[in-house]
Amino acid sequence: DVFRIQPLTALPAVNNVNGKSITINGGSQVAATGESNAFGPEIEIDGSQVRVASNGLTVDSTEVQIASLAIHSFDGRGIHVRANNVTIADNYIGTDASGILAAPNSNHGIEVYKSSSIIISDVDIRGNLVSGNDGHGISLAYVDGGVITGNKIGTTADGQAALGNGTSTFNADGINLGSSSNILIGGPDVGDGNLVSGNEGAGV
Repeated sequence: DVFRIQPLTALPAVNNVNGKSITINGGSQVAATGESNAFGPEIEIDGSQVRVASNGLTVDSTEVQIASLAIHSFDGRGIHVRANNVTIADNYIGTDASGILAAPNSNHGIEVYKSSSIIISDVDIRGNLVSGNDGHGISLAYVDGGVITGNKIGTTADGQAALGNGTSTFNADGINLGSSSNILIGGPDVGDGNLVSGNEGAGV
């Protein structure tokens, strides 16, 4: 079973107003009730009832970690990062909590961007399933310094079938980098590589 959060209005931005780090970790549900979803996250945030364009989660503060959630069906991005030192790990973005069925966010799965005059740095995107979204799987713009590692982008959770990002009218890439530098994609260790396949546009 999955614990479903189904908001009726847009969620507020994650905003660190007291200077302390913020962790939103759906994996803590396992400690409370045990493993309830063997296929993926125990907690999903379903945006299908939000009647305005909005992102699943918007991060406006530094030192934020978002982990182990399924985020889907928003009329916007799954996660929009607009701050430094943010970690996005082990989430399902654009699919249901099984990682088998597409439940698209209408924009990019994960986007890191604030403006062309503000450079974002120290972004860690690892271990996520980012599939089925209408836009790019992962989009970075004006980012200097980041890691994209161990993700499945455009496939089902088991990596055995295509579940691409993009639509018939938008050739979305698996990973799209715009005006960004010092981005490590993959890495030297086992499990660091990304599986990027099945998307409408380029892999990277």
